[in-house]
Amino acid sequence: MQRSKKLLLGFAVLVSAALVLVGCGGGSDTGQSSSGGGNTSSSSSGESSGLASLKSMEANIAQAIGPTGTFEEAPTTSPVRAGTKKKIALISCGQEVGACKIESEAAEVAAQKLGWETTLFDAKSNYASANTGIRQALAEGVDGISVYVIDCQYIRAGLLEAKEQGVPVVAATGRDCNETGDSSEPLFTASLDYPGGLNTAEQLQKYGRIVGEYAIVHQEGKSDALAFYDAAPFIEPQENGLKEAFAECAECQLKIVKFPESAYGTRLQEIGEQNILKNPDVNTVLPSFEASALEIYPSVRSSGREEEILTYLGEGNSGGLDLLREGANAYANAWPVGWEGWGVMDMLGRIFLGQKTVPTGLGFQLVDSENNLPSSGPAQSPIDYEAMYEKAWHLK
Repeated sequence: MQRSKKLLLGFAVLVSAALVLVGCGGGSDTGQSSSGGGNTSSSSSGESSGLASLKSMEANIAQAIGPTGTFEEAPTTSPVRAGTKKKIALISCGQEVGACKIESEAAEVAAQKLGWETTLFDAKSNYASANTGIRQALAEGVDGISVYVIDCQYIRAGLLEAKEQGVPVVAATGRDCNETGDSSEPLFTASLDYPGGLNTAEQLQKYGRIVGEYAIVHQEGKSDALAFYDAAPFIEPQENGLKEAFAECAECQLKIVKFPESAYGTRLQEIGEQNILKNPDVNTVLPSFEASALEIYPSVRSSGREEEILTYLGEGNSGGLDLLREGANAYANAWPVGWEGWGVMDMLGRIFLGQKTVPTGLGFQLVDSENNLPSSGPAQSPIDYEAMYEKAWHLK
């Protein structure tokens, strides 16, 4: 496969092909299975707009697939010191989900480095149950609470109780209540932020957009895509970013298939097979993240068209990258969730000392068969974030 040459060196060919394209088109609508396509106008202004969009996508891909992706090295200093005993509760979105397990395990390691004790509550993808975890933590007299991939709207009651008791709650990849419209008041004590000062929703939208842009450029402006998203609201910004990218591709199609979370491990592959069968022209499959990709990819394989269909494999953990190493026509957008586990410990340490939290520097990096693919295991962060934090915490 010559994806890298298409993406990074062969843009002149892409521009020539794009001359037949037209201006900005419509995206897709949400729904059980919804579709959208581009505008068929052929005006010269439309052609210029279409070319500008493709050039912009190419530039975004060049950065995201480059040696440092969109990452930034931070923090370089920190007031956090090891030795002060603290008890931290980790609220996981669901240990059956790879990213949730990896983040909580990384947070445990980081806490141990600081001499802190941790307890874990597994929400098991029932986000409202995290209120129980918060209340249990408060009853145990914890000093701080970390929440992963759970929006404020699900745990508003628990957050209010923590606030009343003066216990800080920090969030990673979770939107605050003022970001979801549930409340005008932010209830997390602090949330991880990202390069450029982006909040969680903004970063997820940027992430989703580059996933779409890679597919569009790889398919030379003619991506006919099926996207599979569960009903978890925190995914909404990522979905919006994907739709935003496809709205700028006139000869692309995007259909979004919504599935219930109960489909994981039971009938998600079947849902994939049914929708690929109903859409014989599909050449791109975009699951929301690795947990869904590992169940959707077998449906791509069973279609007999796996060499033709480009598949997104998620955030760059071992399972998805194993498929890529085995020759899948696929790509990932690496988001090292372990960095988030270390980042939340840094946030809590600063809060304990009355300091402001700082940006993490956590970005993302595209991975395909020719770029950034390790010989084994998950994608490697271009920045050694563990060493970065250990140095900032004066552990090295």
